[in-house]
Amino acid sequence: MKTVAQTVIEADHFYTIAAHTGNVIQAVEASKDGGTVRLGKYDHKPEQEWSFVRVGEGVYRIRNRASGKLLDLTMTGTANGTWLHLWEDVGGTSQMWTVQPTPEGTVRLRSSWAGGKCVDTVGMGAAVGTVLQIWQEVSGADDQLWTIAEVKERAKRAAKKAEAPAVEASAEAVPAAEKAPAKKTAARKPRTTKKAAAAKEKKKKLDEIAARRKEKMTARLLEQKEREEARLTARRLKAESKLKARQARATRKGRMIQIDSTALRELDSLIVLNMAEQDSLLNLLVDSLLTDTAAMAVPADSIDSLAAPRDSIYRLLKGFRNVKIYRSDFQTVCDSMTAISTDSTIHLYIDPVLWNENNQITSDVMDIFTENQQLTRAEFIGSPMMVSQLDTTHYNQVAGKTMTAYFFNNQIYRNDVNGNAQTIYYMQDGEPVEITMMGVIESGEISFFIEDKQVVQITYRGDPVYNFYPMDKIPPTQDILSLIHI
Repeated sequence: MKTVAQTVIEADHFYTIAAHTGNVIQAVEASKDGGTVRLGKYDHKPEQEWSFVRVGEGVYRIRNRASGKLLDLTMTGTANGTWLHLWEDVGGTSQMWTVQPTPEGTVRLRSSWAGGKCVDTVGMGAAVGTVLQIWQEVSGADDQLWTIAEVKERAKRAAKKAEAPAVEASAEAVPAAEKAPAKKTAARKPRTTKKAAAAKEKKKKLDEIAARRKEKMTARLLEQKEREEARLTARRLKAESKLKARQARATRKGRMIQIDSTALRELDSLIVLNMAEQDSLLNLLVDSLLTDTAAMAVPADSIDSLAAPRDSIYRLLKGFRNVKIYRSDFQTVCDSMTAISTDSTIHLYIDPVLWNENNQITSDVMDIFTENQQLTRAEFIGSPMMVSQLDTTHYNQVAGKTMTAYFFNNQIYRNDVNGNAQTIYYMQDGEPVEITMMGVIESGEISFFIEDKQVVQITYRGDPVYNFYPMDKIPPTQDILSLIHI
């Protein structure tokens, strides 16, 4: 095999990171923490250019040229399908990436935090607007291969642009008649400077107030999360103690019993999720503290408004006992919920149920993520189950340990199920459409891809086991109404 030379990564240089289609990784919201990272057509914009800060052999922090923020994992997630976003440098492992060259001249970008999972594209696409995620390495997958190229043309254009005013200045003399307005401007300069300084000072005070509010609310929520972690840990210890006591009683009686540790696994999932949310809140708190102490030097001519930015104020909404949420794109009911403005998330607890189009989803805990008033993804933890109605008696069903649904235009286009995934799926054929067969499939992981509310592709991973039955030959022992929660 012919080996292609790799791009040599150097400090203080900027590079593009391109997919196999030529579209490059760009920061859509480069100015704020949590800004989305997508693919876009390269237009020589700083949002599309990156520097690589070396932290070890082949390991880098990938920094955006426009904002200086780093490529990071949303909520410090480690699961397949975790999105990438931008965040301030917090020194965390979730912001470290290993650049692994291939013989073809491309590279894989592996997360140091998520067990070496690769930077990937949602839906295995590489078109403009495609969202980036992490996924376990898939051999031969083009959407996990990237081309790093140094940005060179920008310097040449900047040099030419800098030379042009000098030539023009030397070629043209300023007419004497035009010198008078210059005196007038000079006379007003002190007053203009004074107003700009006052506006700058006022904006600084408003920013400081917003930062203190954000710090206070984040600290309060962090305390709540720490109490929740203590409560969940106590519940787990109690459940584990009961489980051991049950085993001991069975042993003393000389018989063996099969122990269901589902409750322990669910509690472990809740504890991990709570810890991840705590890490995210700590990042926010650190960011607030830095904002409070740093000098906010803003040029006077860049001040457009004296009002505090909307996103700089931290908002927390809580609901308890029989919570109901109604939106045009989804409806949900649960016992309790929290909504956080900083990362546009909605957390649903205790028997939540969510409806989207003809889909019904249940789980122990639900985390719904939005952006610009649009659904982006939803994570379901603790015996998740999704049911899609075909008619009054037939329902497509999927269950697993965890489930992540991705949305486009507020409709599910991909659903990933991880951990002991189980499905009941009905195949349709003919005109008019008729249900012909029922499939029962079990595997480690499953990905569903949906278009126009129809499943167009299903990918099974991890030794799938399957059975297909014609509708008149379904065994009487096969439950066709609902899957057993795991």
